[in-house]
Amino acid sequence: MYRDRRMNSPPECRGNPEAVNAFGPEAWPELMKAIKRKDSAFYSTCSAIWEELPLKMQNTFLNWRPVSAGLMSSAAYLWLAQLGQDAQGAIPELLSIALHEPSSDVRTPAIDALGNVGSESPEALSALVKILNEPETAVWPNYSLHDQACFAVSKFGPKAKPAVPSLIEWVRTRKSGTPTNEISALGLIGPEARDAVPVLADALKNPLLRQNALCALAGIGPGAEKAVPAVIEILKESANNPTAIEVLYRVGPPAKEALPVLREIESRETNILRALAAIAITRIEEANPERSLPLLIEVLKQGPAASGPTWTFEFQTLGNGSPVTVSLGPSGTAAWFLAELGIAQETLLPYLKKMPGARNPVLRSLAASSQGSGSEALNSLAEELSRSDDLGIGLHFGLLTIEKMGPRARGVAPVLVQFVNSKTNEWFKRRAVLKVLKKIDPDAAANLALH
Repeated sequence: MYRDRRMNSPPECRGNPEAVNAFGPEAWPELMKAIKRKDSAFYSTCSAIWEELPLKMQNTFLNWRPVSAGLMSSAAYLWLAQLGQDAQGAIPELLSIALHEPSSDVRTPAIDALGNVGSESPEALSALVKILNEPETAVWPNYSLHDQACFAVSKFGPKAKPAVPSLIEWVRTRKSGTPTNEISALGLIGPEARDAVPVLADALKNPLLRQNALCALAGIGPGAEKAVPAVIEILKESANNPTAIEVLYRVGPPAKEALPVLREIESRETNILRALAAIAITRIEEANPERSLPLLIEVLKQGPAASGPTWTFEFQTLGNGSPVTVSLGPSGTAAWFLAELGIAQETLLPYLKKMPGARNPVLRSLAASSQGSGSEALNSLAEELSRSDDLGIGLHFGLLTIEKMGPRARGVAPVLVQFVNSKTNEWFKRRAVLKVLKKIDPDAAANLALH
């Protein structure tokens, strides 16, 4: 999974949502001034005096402490991240810093910001590819400048296809550390990264890279057919790898040669492995989804406390931050694929209703999705939108569910309107909610604006 070694910023740098919402995109020129600011001699003098004050006095006059240019720069970058694509005016200056500043420490946050602000900009993507093609430049031990560029290009999703040749080359040739970020970026680019399948199949031989490579192959999906023989060998060695089975499921009918090993797993394993083998067989044989329904129900009945291996996957959240890794146990995995297969039957509801009370926001949203578009499902989604969730996982999956329902989800529109109107919600989350609202209820969205 991704390694993100950016500087940890103190709480005061993280951007007060009310301040970001009050200024909106018009703040970007001032934010760029803050990013380029340097410490003055006056600051150095004040800072030295401050450090000599007793701790009790520092705490009393905390709001008067000297603020370094570095701290202001960190805060400005995080503010830009919240504005995301709405701060596109900052792209030319960010490009200049990311490409031409001599210090790798100065370039690193600008590269990250290009992923946040420039994810719709061909110029930003072109610059990131250029950085990927540079010789390896150390930032921290075992972490290079191109690691941050991998991290940034992954936010472009399928549009990052031009970065694929460079990412492949780094997976082949990287000398320091391991190509974790490169492999994860290929998976998040998805089917457009199919040219990377041979090098990812080769990476399966390395125990340190195997799980990342499997996740990337699952992200590439049908285009990963050439890796099927290597995945089969992994399952022959040990069936205890849900992600390997998922790869075969995502490849679909071209993975027919895997049917014997999948049938063996289905017949002798239990829990998540048996259920995943069943749905992989269903997908490969292009059979009716009902074929795998009994096994999925069996696993679901065991509840959230069921033991066994976990299924792990990675996705990019609404917040333009680090890709988030999610691990689901047997019942959570069953709920996930029931929702993905579009199966919602009355017999499942007693088990799915247990999910919204679980602590995992993914499961809560999946439960609502599987329950269909009735009032109970919409109430569950409305509750999910009102929860505090720093990473935005629950909101992410809740909005995916609502978008999938389309106009049938109009019943939750008032909650979406309230979310957009609340200036205490972060800008990027309000933007994502407004985008979905326009799809399910254009009339409700017509008179809304972010600021």
